[in-house]
Amino acid sequence: MIKAVIFDMDGVIVDSEPMHIEAEKQILLKYGVEISADELRRYTGTTAEFEFTDLIRKYRLNTTVDKLFREKETTLFRLLERQTKPTKGVIRLIRSLKQHGLKLAIASSGHRKLVHYFLRKLKIANCFDSVVCAEDITRSKPDPEIFLKAAKTLGLDSFECIVIEDSALGVEAAKSAGMKCIAFRNPNSGNQDLSKADLVIDDFAKLDVQSVICPYPKKYETYWNLRDGRMVLLRPIKPEDEPLWLEMFQKFSEEAIRYRFFEIMKDTSHKVRARYCDIDFDKEMAIVAELAEEGSSKILGVVRLSIEPDKKTGEIAFIVADPYQGLGLGAKFVDHMIEIARDLRLESIYGIMLPDNLKAIRLAKKMGFIITHLKDGTTQATLNLKEEPSESKERKMGQLS
Repeated sequence: MIKAVIFDMDGVIVDSEPMHIEAEKQILLKYGVEISADELRRYTGTTAEFEFTDLIRKYRLNTTVDKLFREKETTLFRLLERQTKPTKGVIRLIRSLKQHGLKLAIASSGHRKLVHYFLRKLKIANCFDSVVCAEDITRSKPDPEIFLKAAKTLGLDSFECIVIEDSALGVEAAKSAGMKCIAFRNPNSGNQDLSKADLVIDDFAKLDVQSVICPYPKKYETYWNLRDGRMVLLRPIKPEDEPLWLEMFQKFSEEAIRYRFFEIMKDTSHKVRARYCDIDFDKEMAIVAELAEEGSSKILGVVRLSIEPDKKTGEIAFIVADPYQGLGLGAKFVDHMIEIARDLRLESIYGIMLPDNLKAIRLAKKMGFIITHLKDGTTQATLNLKEEPSESKERKMGQLS
């Protein structure tokens, strides 16, 4: 469960990147270096020490890191006095997160004097429980040190924190720290590769407390072709899928329902449908296969992974609507969820099946699961995820031969 949000400062809370770049261009021009904004944006997310050390080496400047830093600081504060404004929507988000009882921290590659200047100027200093700056670390982003230190000061583990960043180096650092990351695409931060983030936004107005605590895991979206050539989108389920889920359910045969739910269900209430569609991605994952054709969309099936409280194992279950069985979707569902389970660092997954569900049992064997028969008459299929994927594949090929 997410208990804290760690914010970067420049480019996230305050739209200061243009002023940083202008200050750096002015001071470097004094040394005869005409440098482009694009080149300076490559250092977005790094410390001043890292950037200036690299620039001195690259352009053979007759100066020191300390001198460049002091010159930039003087120029930057002069520029900031003219205009310091928060990124649109971010102050509302910060205050909402605080009101909901989440811990907040700053993890900025900027120096303490500048960070606290922004916090005072924007009148949000009292919102933050911890502030980690360049003086507190020895290694610049993409090293995860700054985020690990922020989590430690909050008394939390990495998996309990989510980071909001605007730079590729910052996103990489957050993921290396074992944290979820929301990337804010700030046009003033340049063309940053934010693809490793769990969620990418371009407007803080689109972000609320719930989407921060439990962001939609877009990275698990992928396109795949059914055996008949039609393309489907495999993606995490959404609350608004409820009508499509009901339409799918109505295509299930009694046998399909019994195999999936272990009982015959004629209908489902809104409460039940909402439970299956509006999920907490920290506790479970559900992937649907969406087919778009003739101007409308339909869900062909769904695979679900319910994660145990120990975060080491999870139960997998899937169902494919009867008209779309025999197209390879069941196997693809299981294969895709295995990759997701590995990404979530689970050690094993298992599925419980009725003993007469022979198709599912055969599929589990082919996918490398170990089959055991339980005392209650059901069949359990277990896959050890601590094996290397190549080992599992070799065992799978042996079972297929």
